[in-house]
Amino acid sequence: MLLVGAITLAFIILGAVVVYNGVLATETVASGPTGQTGPGAKVTNDELEDGLGGLAHRGNVNWDNSSGGSYGNALETAITGDSEYADSYLNTTVSSRPTATRIETVDVVMEARVATNSIGNESVDLMNNESAINTTRHVGHFALEFDPDDSDGDITVRSVNSSGGTKEVTIADSGSDYTIQSEPCSMSQPVRIDFVRGTINGTERECGLELIDPDESYDEVELSQGDDADGSYELVVKGDQDIDGIVDVDYGAWDIAADVTYTSNEVSYTRLQRVPIYGEGSQNPFGLVPNGFCDNLNLTGGSTTIDDGKITECDIKKADGSGFTVDIADESTLVGEVEIDGDLDITDESTLYGRVIRAQNIDIDDGKLIGDINNKESITMDNGAKVSGDISSDKTISMGTNSVVRGDIYSKKDVDIDGGSVVYGDVTADGTVTVNDGTVHGEIND
Repeated sequence: MLLVGAITLAFIILGAVVVYNGVLATETVASGPTGQTGPGAKVTNDELEDGLGGLAHRGNVNWDNSSGGSYGNALETAITGDSEYADSYLNTTVSSRPTATRIETVDVVMEARVATNSIGNESVDLMNNESAINTTRHVGHFALEFDPDDSDGDITVRSVNSSGGTKEVTIADSGSDYTIQSEPCSMSQPVRIDFVRGTINGTERECGLELIDPDESYDEVELSQGDDADGSYELVVKGDQDIDGIVDVDYGAWDIAADVTYTSNEVSYTRLQRVPIYGEGSQNPFGLVPNGFCDNLNLTGGSTTIDDGKITECDIKKADGSGFTVDIADESTLVGEVEIDGDLDITDESTLYGRVIRAQNIDIDDGKLIGDINNKESITMDNGAKVSGDISSDKTISMGTNSVVRGDIYSKKDVDIDGGSVVYGDVTADGTVTVNDGTVHGEIND
């Protein structure tokens, strides 16, 4: 019995040693470079975006570019050319990261327009009356800087957002420094105010200076000069349309994309990384960088076709006029919201990822709509059309030739389901639901 007890005790001690050593080994592995891969990758990604975004923004306000192409070339040169920024970044990651990061190419995804002018009495109209990009503009950067050597007098800055909401601040000259009217804030020269971040000379102050919300769009910003308030302002707005009322407007970038190669001891891969310069960016749901643009979407008449085979990010809003068509065709993709007094055609294996608020007639012919339709006019689906959302209309809804709706259907008139079409949700109509050669997996209510 003593011998058996001794052997049993030996096995218990041996097992404890094995478990203890295993825990130590696990801790050693987890604390090495592999265990830091997740946090390290996030740090690398954040540093990359901060560096590229900062360079692009400085290019916006410091470079004079008369075209989007000249800005793109200057940006490419600044990052991967003679400045050796890409090489410097690669050397930094090689010496301090388990993964080396090389920036291969840089391209502009969404353009911006930039104004860097002297302070004056002017109302900057941001409305895009002749464009379908948006009726108003997003503002990424708006800053004002007084001339420290020759400036006296007050200046009032005012913003008007797309909902009509206004914000206003007056910077008053007190002789030796400046004060913010109605706020217990003062500042001495030099003075630089950022109206997006609400900072004075780069420092956050509770002075009511945040006149611009990057998530909102704006109708106008206004500068009212008193006496000789000399200085300059910087304004960066989204899109490639001119800024009405400003003659000297340059091209810049709203967001960019870079081909980035990551290399470790085990693997090397390249991916296209999108870098928003202002705000969080409008990342499309495919995780892909758009390569089509909205500059040709003038819906005053005729018809407009989304670029063939390209991904275009754009909200199309035109609430007046008729006799035109938005044609999403030839394997192209539109990411955005559609609200038009005209026809919408989604054909030839094309895709709309977004919501349709209004259209005269929606014709989905061998195309896909990933989102909801809330329409007042009739809807026609044919030739394998697919809608991954709910459909509602004040008029008739017709489905034919293998069309598919993943959500529910509601019509204030009739619904006709034919040609082997399928509805996975419920079908409700104030009129009649007719199912000749089709399937409804949900309930039918008419």
